[in-house]
Amino acid sequence: MGNYRAVIEKRIRLHTLGVSLLSLLSVLHVSELLRPITTEHYFDFIVGAQLSTSLFLMILSFIKIAKYKKVLKDERLLTILYNTENDERTQYIENKSGGMILVICAFIIFAAALIVGFFNYSAFIALLIAAYFLLIVKKCLQVYYGKKF
Repeated sequence: MGNYRAVIEKRIRLHTLGVSLLSLLSVLHVSELLRPITTEHYFDFIVGAQLSTSLFLMILSFIKIAKYKKVLKDERLLTILYNTENDERTQYIENKSGGMILVICAFIIFAAALIVGFFNYSAFIALLIAAYFLLIVKKCLQVYYGKKF
């Protein structure tokens, strides 16, 4: 369990780093130090979508951080989480549904959308749709394989 405790602490640090970067981006965005390069009528939409996407990712990270900190305080919960993550059926379903690579790709696409939104509206919308599509497909595959196996 000592190694798994270190893995959980590493996950907490990664989520904290992500929240810090998104918070910095949001503060710069709200203070208007970062502004999309456009004077078009969809400027407010881009700003709102970028901030809401940042907020969405921060909330997900806060939930994960809270979960992991709670697990670190209780040895029983740590054992349950370890057994859940290392269950053969769960791992098989996770692998069949694309594994973590789909989630990682979706978050990379979200980050790219946040950056591209400063330059091009169409690419911003396309990247957001692609990221949400990846997450929806992953969840559908998990449900399908969860019922099948």
